[in-house]
Amino acid sequence: MNKVASIPIHKDIDFMLGDVRAAYMKRREDPEFKIRSKRAKANRLSGQTEDSFDPGHRQGSISTPMVVAKMASLNNGVLPTAADVYEKTHSIPVGDEGETDLIGEKAIEIMEEYNDKLEACKSKGIEVDPNDLYLEVVGGKKKGKVYGLGSASHMYCKHLSSHSTASPSTPSITSQLSSQVEELKKMVEETQKVAVESHKVAAEAQKLASESLNLARETAENYKIEKAEWQKEMREMAAIILSVRRNSTATPTITPTPNTTLTGFHDP
Repeated sequence: MNKVASIPIHKDIDFMLGDVRAAYMKRREDPEFKIRSKRAKANRLSGQTEDSFDPGHRQGSISTPMVVAKMASLNNGVLPTAADVYEKTHSIPVGDEGETDLIGEKAIEIMEEYNDKLEACKSKGIEVDPNDLYLEVVGGKKKGKVYGLGSASHMYCKHLSSHSTASPSTPSITSQLSSQVEELKKMVEETQKVAVESHKVAAEAQKLASESLNLARETAENYKIEKAEWQKEMREMAAIILSVRRNSTATPTITPTPNTTLTGFHDP
């Protein structure tokens, strides 16, 4: 729709009827429409200015809860702090040694303020929940979510109202081991089940391959035995034939001569 507004009215477009376009352009000039449009734009900026707009997270299509789950799985199931999640999802890798840089001035400002306050508390010997501190820096929960945490907001503040607040309630160590950790455990269990099934399939395939190899060896061995027996029989038959031929050659033959008297024959 914004594309329609950017095209001069004297130019024809083929994807919208003329009367519909005219009604839309007239609607955009309505004062009430302009007020709502300005309010929606401000909501999208989440209190930021266009000059210092935060480009947002960089994990692409991977949801923030999935990022949290992966970070927890790499840390023995311990839920990462909100600041760690924000830094993870708002940084890009630089160099080849695993170093990262924050993206956007907003992200840099938030992490600098958070680290300064955290260091100040440590230097004064004050114990502070890092999640409380992060929520204080970003202004608490607004419209059901914490800035920078997105759909993972409920993992860090379950008891806040839907209104803005600077005193958020964050999960304790016990709550970290509750529902969200259980979800992580389920994910690990499902992964383990898949691994077990894959192992079973591999074992069955290996067993089948071993049986096939044994059968092939047995078949080859039987063939060798049968071939040896067949060759033995052929040799025996050849020996018999040769013996018969030799005996036939050794038997004397009588050739009649003129002096031989034939029985029953009388000379006239």
